[in-house]
Order: sequence, then structure tokens, then C-alpha cells
Amino acid sequence: MAGFHKAAGAASRRALATFLLSALLAACGGGGGGGGIVLPVGTTQLPATLIVNVPAAPQALGVPIPFASNASDPSAVLSYAWDFGDGETSSQARPTHAFARAGIFTVRLVLGNEAGNSLATTVSVAVSDLAIVAGKGCSGAAGTGWCWQRPLPQGNAIFDYAFVDDSRGWAVGEGGTLLATVDAGVSWNAQVSGTRLDLGRVHFVSAMVGWVAGSNGEVLKTLDGGASWQRLSYGQTEPAQTIRAADADNAWVTSTYGSAYVTRDGGSQWSRIVAPSGDFKLAMVSGTDVWALPYYNDGTARLAHSVDGGLAWTEVAMPPFEPGATSSPRDLQFADATHGLLVGTEFVFDPVAGADVTREGVWLTADRGVSWQPLTPPAGSMPGTTYKLVDATTVFASSDITPLQRTSDGGATWEPVPLPVVAGTFIAFYETFTAQRIVATDGLGRSYLTVDGGAHWALRGAGGAAAASVSSLWFFDSREGVALAYDGSTVRTSDGGQTWTAGIAAVAAGWRRAQFLADASLGWAIADSGAIHRSADKGRSWQAPPASTGALLSSVTDFHFFDAQRGWAVSPFGSAAGQTAFYASSDGGLSWESVGGAGILGGIVALRFGDALHGAAVGPIGIAMVTADGGATWSPRPTGINANLRRIAFASASIAVAVGENGAIVRSTDQGRTWTPVTSPTTRGLNDVRFVSASVGHASGEFGTVLTTRDGGQSWALSPAGLRTTLQAVFFVDEQTGWIAGDNGNILATANGGR
Repeated sequence: MAGFHKAAGAASRRALATFLLSALLAACGGGGGGGGIVLPVGTTQLPATLIVNVPAAPQALGVPIPFASNASDPSAVLSYAWDFGDGETSSQARPTHAFARAGIFTVRLVLGNEAGNSLATTVSVAVSDLAIVAGKGCSGAAGTGWCWQRPLPQGNAIFDYAFVDDSRGWAVGEGGTLLATVDAGVSWNAQVSGTRLDLGRVHFVSAMVGWVAGSNGEVLKTLDGGASWQRLSYGQTEPAQTIRAADADNAWVTSTYGSAYVTRDGGSQWSRIVAPSGDFKLAMVSGTDVWALPYYNDGTARLAHSVDGGLAWTEVAMPPFEPGATSSPRDLQFADATHGLLVGTEFVFDPVAGADVTREGVWLTADRGVSWQPLTPPAGSMPGTTYKLVDATTVFASSDITPLQRTSDGGATWEPVPLPVVAGTFIAFYETFTAQRIVATDGLGRSYLTVDGGAHWALRGAGGAAAASVSSLWFFDSREGVALAYDGSTVRTSDGGQTWTAGIAAVAAGWRRAQFLADASLGWAIADSGAIHRSADKGRSWQAPPASTGALLSSVTDFHFFDAQRGWAVSPFGSAAGQTAFYASSDGGLSWESVGGAGILGGIVALRFGDALHGAAVGPIGIAMVTADGGATWSPRPTGINANLRRIAFASASIAVAVGENGAIVRSTDQGRTWTPVTSPTTRGLNDVRFVSASVGHASGEFGTVLTTRDGGQSWALSPAGLRTTLQAVFFVDEQTGWIAGDNGNILATANGGR
């Protein structure tokens, strides 16, 4: 036996037990008779703690996901019972599974051995429909957070552009917006700025090194073309007027208040450049080459020039303003260290007219201010014309009444720059980078780029055109959805919002609120008139209610259908006495009847039902109205707050949450009979609230505010969406996949729950 133990030292306990049993049986005469000795056979051990290994990051919809556990089973005796949480199962030890829908799934594994012992554990798996956000500009990195679907590439206002050549450029704007293009604006990719502050100015020294200035002293710097940005600050709250840099270390900012700040260590420290006196504003050529421009000139004031960053100043003669004139220099620019442009306004008495007249004065210098030559303004120009010197000889001029013009001979001749022709709007903004490379923006926020001086223009903007504001949003599944707008138009999608196409405008006045049944194409929507229209084809067509029913619907602000037949509506001042009126329908909205009113109060604007009998409605000064008899009677309930409530939703049959002005949130766990105020992370007004499950809900509102709860409305957290416009609607089809929509036709989507 000793030899056997030596040979089988690495064998399993199960193999050893089997061998010993066989040997003993053989010694006793074989395995048959009743006198044999039987030893218990060892069972396969289960792990002390069962662990399931799954990828931690959200997984793409439809892609096989590998699953495994920490169970060791060389003999293949253990049993595996996998439940993937979507109705699918497996008995394999290491299965792979592809989810057919997005969401957060609870995967359960039950592990058993031959003795009937078992262990069980669960793990959550997040599955994202990444296609709906692929290639879109998002508030987070790599398709996370909230991503623009309409307009494209995004809908925030763009304040500045920077191009280093005819292909590579950047755009900055509202709410921390930062985008880049490598194909002359054909496509724009969002870059993560790391800030929600407005970004107003951008400058790139090269294709790799760039600087951005924003509100409240915000400064960003990149050394890798925008792949990553470092947040800095020049320590002031005054708005930046310009930002320029010589390299990654030396940069300077001028403010709208005439101040200037310079850094020589890459932005860690900034020093203020002090003008010779308080009556000067500063113009920077470099971090050390600084000019001081007097605000007013009485005929004796001079320019001041410093070549050491403002430590020492030298007076420089002003251009020859007309003797006796009062002048107001307003702008000084330099294309390089020697070539500059000065613009001012002269106020002089005209003896012929017998009154003061205003004239524009524009001068050029090619010798660092030693001498100045007058530049003849374009014909018809008025005081206030904007001039820009882009190289040693090229000057652009534009005003509200004068189209963009260009001269390269000191104003002797001016040529109009051909601008893009856009029907129904006007060109309102120009950004000139070279004599040939220009960006123009129209009155709808769309931008155009030319690289040949205006001979050819292409729609290349980083900001999309505004559209009618979306009032309501509904998705029938993760792919098919419809958005209704205040002007009566609709847009539809069949690919989860990757593309939106115009639908039929069914009402002239506009849409306000829509609801469809979760499992059918039947739906309803409030028209601007207050009437509730009905659709049987997912909003492709709408049927107006009869002109006369049991009750004439008046100024309805909200409604709720519990099923295909039973529905309720509310009008804040619909009764004859100017109080709240409630209506009910038992035929799917074909007809309506008046039911018990508020009796004491007007202004109730929103209602929802938790079941066929219990409902709640909310409105002014935090008042809730509740019913326990299917809407036949209503009674008031205080919510503990005084804010006006705008929307209500049921997370379950008993839990209701209402939201409103100043970020107000209240919650009830007894179908609206009692309410508790909930701490809100915002003071912005909230316009919509919706729950995708008893635990997970979302609210949206003013200034791009989005909130998320994962505990049935007990606590809420901000889910920054990266926009500033008001949101009117939020909709989720599962915990991962949702949309928000609102002013200017904005629609954004998330594939990871807004995280």
C-alpha cells in the first residue's frame, strides 16, 4: 500500500477512495456477496463562497458575454443552473450569452454537487444599446452620459472656432462644449472638456497644443490635440475676451474689462499686467509684447508699449486724429510684432452742419507703431464697423448693415466676400483665420466654412440648427419612437434615435402631452386647444374628439389612461367658477364626462393613477388632490412644501413622486394620502418625471437639468447632460436606455443610464 500512496500522491481524494474500496473488496473475494465492506465515496467539494466572474463594464447589446464561476470540478460532476434574468438559462459550466435587449440584468447561478448540496449567488450585468450613441457627441467619454441625437453634431451655442489648417479645427461653446474636426468640419467629435462652464475662446498653437478660456476664469490646455485637457484658471471671474499662446508654457488672456493675465509656466501661475494708468485697456502681441490703448484721447494722450510684460512702458505717438477732435480709440490689433491696426471714433464739430459729427478712424502700422497710415473704410461704412487684421496686409470689415469685405491695399480697394446664401435667415457672425479661411454663422446657429476666400462655402458648423421645441416624447421599444413639438410637428425614429425624420403635422396649434399604452399602438395627445386627440397607429395619424361630448374639454394640461378604455384628464381652471375641473372617459377617449372637481382650488395641472381606483393630482403651492374611487371624488392633501408642482408619476401602485418649481420633489408611499418632501440636488424647475421600474426613475427640467433616483424616489442625484436649454420630457425603456428632449428641438440619448 505504501508504494501506492507514493505513486498516487497527486491523485484526487475521490480516486484514492475508489482504489481503496476496490482493493478491500478484492481481498474479501470480489465485489458480489453480502459479506463485503463498503466505504463511503467522497463527494465533490463546493467553494466556500460562490463567485461569478463577468465583465465589469457595460456590455454591447447582442454581443456574446462569457460567464464563469470559481468552482473547480475536474470530474465534471457539479451541476450548473444559470438564469440570465431575461428568460434564458444554461446548464454549462462556462456559458456565453447574448442579450436581446438592453438593461441591467440580475444573473443567478445555482451550483450543486452529487450529494444534493448547493450554493447560489447573483450578479448584475449592464447591457447597453451602444448603436444609438455611436459617433455622437456625449457628455461623458466613449459614448457615456448623454449623447446628442438632434440636432447634429450638437445643439449648444458655439462661441468660437480655431483652425490650424484647412482640415483641422476646434469649436468651443456653451456648457463646456468642446469639439474637434479633422476633415474641415464634415464631422465633429466631442472632446471631454471636464467642465460645465461656458467656453468662449479657443486658440491652437499647433495641431497638438491648444488653449481655451471660459467663464469664471476657466482655462483649459491640451498637449495632444484635445485627446485630454488639463483644467487651469487665471484666477479671475471677469469674462475672457481673447486667449493666445506662443507654446505650451507661455499664454495670455485679455478680459472684457481691459485687464490682461500671462503665464510662463504652462498655466500653473498667472500674473496680471498692469497698465500705465487706469484709463487704458491692454492689447497683447505676446506674453511680453504688450500695448496699452487709452480709452479716450484729448489730443495729448499716447499709446503705451511694453516689451517686458508691463514692467516698463514707452510712449508711442497716436495716429494723427483731426485737430480739435475728441477721439475714442476702441481697438488695437497686431498680426505680428510689427504690423498693427488701430480703430477709433472721432467726434468733431462740423461748421456746415452746425453740429458734432462722428467719423471712423482706421490706421495701419508696419513699423511697430513708429508711423501710422490711414486705412480708407469701405464705402457706406458706419461708426461701429468691426475690423480685423489677419496678416501683414489683409484687413476684413463688417457691420450690421455692411456685408463682409476685404482689402489688401490699405483700403484703396475693397472687395465683398461672397457669403453663403441661406433662405429665410441672415449671416450674423464671422471668424476670419486667414485671408482665405473664414467661418460664417447664420441666424439659426448653423455655421459654414470656406477655405478659398468665399468662392465656395460648405455647411460645416459644430452647432446644429434650432427646431421647434419638443413638448413630449414616447418610445414604443428601444428603437421606435416619436417626439411631438409645440408647433404641431412630429419627428419619428425607427433606429433608437440615430436618425429622426419629420412626421405629419396633425394640428396647427401644437402638441402638449402624449401617452401611449405600453403594449399597443393606441395613444392620446393634448392639442394646444386643450382637446385630447386619439391615435391608433403610434402617432402617425390623429383623430380629433367630437365637437360635442358630455363635457367640452377646456384647457386640459394633463391626462392619464390606465388602459385602453379608462382615462382621466384635468383642466386647472376648467370649471364655471374658474376652479380645477376633472374629466373621465370610459371609451378610450372618444367621449368625456365631467367628474368631481377640486371644489376649493384652481390650478391643478397634472395627474396620474396608481391603479384603477387610486390617483393623485398636483398643482399650486404644493397642494395634492387624491381620489380613491376612480376619480368620482377628489380631496386635497398637503405635501409639506409651498412650491408649485408640475408633474407626477407613480413608481408603483402605492408610491407616487411629484416635481415642480425650484427643484421641488415630494413623495408618497400610500397612494397620495400623505406626502414627504425629498431633498433635491437642484434649484432648477423640474418639468417631467418618469419611472422605468419601482426603483429607478428620472426627472428633467430647466437649464438642461436631469435627475436620477435608484431607490424609488427617496434620494436623487444629478445626471449632467451637457446642455443649457430647458428640457420638457424624459423617457426610458429600461434602466440603461433613455432619451431627454426640449427646447430648440433638442433630443439626447443615453445607453448607460445617464452615467
